[in-house]
Order: sequence, then C-alpha cells, then structure tokens
Amino acid sequence: TFLARPIIQVLFQHGRFTPEFTELTFQALVPYSLGLPAYSATKILASAFYARKNTRTPAVIATYNMVLHVILNLILMFRYGVAGLALSTAISAWFQVIFLFIYLRKDIGNMGAWEISRSFLYGCAAGLLMGGAAYALFHYVLGSVGLIFRLAISILAGIFLFFAFSKIFKIKEYEFFVGALIKRKLLQ
Repeated sequence: TFLARPIIQVLFQHGRFTPEFTELTFQALVPYSLGLPAYSATKILASAFYARKNTRTPAVIATYNMVLHVILNLILMFRYGVAGLALSTAISAWFQVIFLFIYLRKDIGNMGAWEISRSFLYGCAAGLLMGGAAYALFHYVLGSVGLIFRLAISILAGIFLFFAFSKIFKIKEYEFFVGALIKRKLLQ
C-alpha cells in the first residue's frame, strides 16, 4: 500500500479513468490489503478441517462471518463509503481466520503456534521496512524523474530489501524459497 497510488496511476489512469477514480480505488485497496493474510490463512485452515472430514465447523464459522460482514457493511459504508466496505471485508476475514485457528487448535493441539506467529511477525516487519524504504525512495530520493522510472526502481529496490530483511530476520520461508531456487539451479 506504500506505493498504491502511483501503481494505480500507471496501470489504470488513462482515458475515462480519472484521478478521482484513482483516489477511490486507493481508498478501497488499502483496507482490502489489511485482510490479505487473513484471506490466505482462511483457505489453509479451512482445508485442514476438510482433510479431517469436518466440513461443519468451517461452514458454521463462515455463516457467522457472513452475518458479521453484512452488519459491518451497513455500519461502515455510511461513514466511510467504499473504504468502509473494504474495511468490513478485512475485519470479517480476520474474524473468520481467528475462529478457524481457535477451533482447529482445539481439535489437533498446538500446531506450532509460536513458530507461525514468529514467522508472521517477522514477515510483517520485513514488509513494513520494505514498504517504508520504497516509499522514501519513490517520494524523496527519486522525486524529480519520471513516474514509471521512479516506480520501477522503487519496486525493484523494495523486492531486494524484502529479501535482505527476510535473511536478516532468518525467516524460514525465505530459506525455503532460496533453497528451492538453488535446487532448480536458478540461483547460485
């Protein structure tokens, strides 16, 4: 979300897609992005229930989630417009993933909660540092050159920094990713 506006501008702001549409898209994108980890985790956790032949628990939680989502839509859309609708989606997604996690943990035990939490928090830290650095590079360092060039350099620098921070924080997924690349002889 650090570079959301310029990315939207470059990709969409042409012809009838005006700066006002860019702003509306940005207002929806930021709250939606808060729910990204929850959207992904919901799929994984629900699949764990299905693998255990338990379709009832995810269905009940999804029903409660749908009710919460409608209530939040009604509350937030009048106050925040399109951003409120996106925010209600993110909040309800987190509700769903938290309850799926709680009930799955009751079913099968610990599941390595500490390791999952550690990886999630370090991943968030690496992402925030990457985003902050890309934002600073885009707005303060490369401020006078063309939009597409600034955006490309900032994104590439951000990717490099994310991998660097992932290595510094010893995030296991980073080690797995690099190991897979080396195994396929893409990186040596």
